Amino acid sequence: MPLQGNRHESATTCPRCAWAVSDTLMRDYHDAEWGVPQRDARMLWEMLMLEGFQAGLAWITVLRKRDSFRAAFAGFQPERVAAFGEADIARLLNDPGIIRARAKIEATIQGARIWCEMEARGESFSDFCWSFSEGRVLLGDGHTPPACAPLSERVSRELKRRGFKFVGPTIVYAWMQAVGIINDHALHCFRREQLITPALRIEQRSFSAFLLDMDGTLLTSIVAAERVWGAWAARQGLDVAAFLPTIHGMRQVDTIRRLALPGIDPDAEAAAITRAELEDVAGIEAIAGAVAFLAALPPARWAVVTSAPRALALRRLQAAGLPLPGLLITAEDVVHGKPAPDCFRLAADRLGVAVEDCLVFEDSPAGVAAAEAAGASLLVISATHLQPMATAHPAVEGYGGLSVESEHTGTLRLRGVATSLQASSAASTPASSGSDTTSMPAPAG
Repeated sequence: MPLQGNRHESATTCPRCAWAVSDTLMRDYHDAEWGVPQRDARMLWEMLMLEGFQAGLAWITVLRKRDSFRAAFAGFQPERVAAFGEADIARLLNDPGIIRARAKIEATIQGARIWCEMEARGESFSDFCWSFSEGRVLLGDGHTPPACAPLSERVSRELKRRGFKFVGPTIVYAWMQAVGIINDHALHCFRREQLITPALRIEQRSFSAFLLDMDGTLLTSIVAAERVWGAWAARQGLDVAAFLPTIHGMRQVDTIRRLALPGIDPDAEAAAITRAELEDVAGIEAIAGAVAFLAALPPARWAVVTSAPRALALRRLQAAGLPLPGLLITAEDVVHGKPAPDCFRLAADRLGVAVEDCLVFEDSPAGVAAAEAAGASLLVISATHLQPMATAHPAVEGYGGLSVESEHTGTLRLRGVATSLQASSAASTPASSGSDTTSMPAPAG
């Protein structure tokens, strides 16, 4: 597998890794496959087997024969390859379309049997492969990669312990590059940045503070809120089904004012709705994992920023069993509510940090727009969404897979974003799919 990562211009003027320039097949492989995080268990195994066939040869040799390999090895379906016997080995040794090395052929059959045994025990080969990087993509320094690394040596030892062959540290390192466990694209290669998704960028950054919306983000109050608002809308003669989706993420008074209903005092109506919502907290509960997540945050490094009035915010936080924040920004604190950025800017200011250095947790379009306007980074919480939100920001269902690291400077790092991505995010295009990235400087030598 190619390891060279120096900058080189291609015929199409895109800067690519040097090894991908001289051959069209290599260029296409580089642009479409190499370094794209691969989480399919079968495909991870196929690539590991092909890397084994490369041993002592150039990767282009394997690449040119890949279609023949797939035909000869039953599409690299481990269950079928595991059943190969001596007749199959003899057939493969006479197949000019593949690399006819008996030891490598037998190692592939044995590798298929090991794969099947792992799956039969309930051990996903994909989970096994990604466990060595804790589910994260490791980011090379963008210069010439090493032939191997301490991590590939550790993975190699474990693969050998399980019975895999042709899995030395150098082969394993090349495989980790190929399947995206390591992003080793050259510093100026156009694919390097393409493979660093919003989820990856969040995990690469340190944040001065976390600013969390309340309704739909920390707790679910949709049923209770829609009971109150539905009754109000019916009294006003509104189309209740069409109206209810518009109430989320905005201050009550702004929602009512926007309707411009004749003879209606928005402030008085908002106050009446608040009173009704204070009395109706049935069914309000914390989003999965939110209680533990908040408990792990340093008190001076987070705030709740909500469009709800203060009394209602406190009532709902209490009903959901959530810890009260040291800083609570509510509807009364700003002149302009979401989607205006005022609330997030105010929260950052009171915490004594720059809003650009904050990570906002939101669930509604109005809140997302406010965070974007403020210049903050953003993570969408989708626990209450019936349909995926159309957003460029990463979205997770809850807090169960997230963890926080407090750095010696007091800043925060969020872990587990990419491995918690909702299915719609994880199934995005190859150029934007993958896991989070952690910097991995190349070892000396």
